[in-house]
Amino acid sequence: SRAKEAVAFAILANETVAGNPSNVPSATGATHPVVLGKLVPA
Repeated sequence: SRAKEAVAFAILANETVAGNPSNVPSATGATHPVVLGKLVPA
C-alpha cells in the first residue's frame, strides 16, 4: 500500500541521515553494509 511505501522511505531516509548502513548484504550480494542514498543541500 502507499502508506507502507511511505513508511519504508521514511525509515531509509532516517537511516541515511543518521549514517547507518541500511542495505542487506546477504540479500543484495554486496560485500559489506553501506549507507544508502545521498543528501544534497538545496
